[in-house]
Amino acid sequence: MERRSRWALGWRELAYAVVGTVLYGAAIWLTDFLRLPSALNVNIKPAVLVPIFGFVYGPVVGLVVGFAGNALGDVFTASGFVWNWHLGSGLVGLVSGLAGLRMHHYASRRDLLLATGWAVLGIAVGMGFASCSDFLMGEADQYAAWYNLFLPTFLSDSVNAIVLVPILLYNYGQPGAGGAGQSILITTLLSSLVPLAFLGFLTVQGYSQAASGARGHLGGPAAAVPADQKVRIKNIRE
Repeated sequence: MERRSRWALGWRELAYAVVGTVLYGAAIWLTDFLRLPSALNVNIKPAVLVPIFGFVYGPVVGLVVGFAGNALGDVFTASGFVWNWHLGSGLVGLVSGLAGLRMHHYASRRDLLLATGWAVLGIAVGMGFASCSDFLMGEADQYAAWYNLFLPTFLSDSVNAIVLVPILLYNYGQPGAGGAGQSILITTLLSSLVPLAFLGFLTVQGYSQAASGARGHLGGPAAAVPADQKVRIKNIRE
């Protein structure tokens, strides 16, 4: 795919964006049971779909899949419309898509490592924006924004990205794969969503328990939100 075409938003890119949005929304619904009550009801999203669509189809498609897919998933799970978290997911796809403008083959170890690093950076940017905006809008205090929102989502999403991004992009980047490579990409994603979500869940659950204990030692109730602090209960996934 040419670099120039990755900035386009024609019928072909629109079709990719619709497919990615539906896949991401459906995957959110399927993994909605993976909740972390000690972290403001955070639940783990299979957000590796977002950077993958950014790397393969460009920053515009990545942005649309992240934003619209996250919003669709919240519709499926009756979680309401939380614009800053939808935009945060969109930023994950945008950052990965921008990096993908210079990486077209994903055949070398260097390209795969760079792509993984950019995916983690995109997750940090997107989840950081969402968490910081909650703090700035008064929806969460400083502790909740960092320990109960940003860190759980960043860690779980990063685990998924570090494991899956190199595998999926390597399959996509094989010479001569063409359309078959893209089919393998989607198939591998779908077959890996639930086990990787469990992996992220176990990783963050251990962190959340440790953070809850640390909050208790600081003199406050473990993982509790102050009664006078109106913090929205969100479904935030990685």
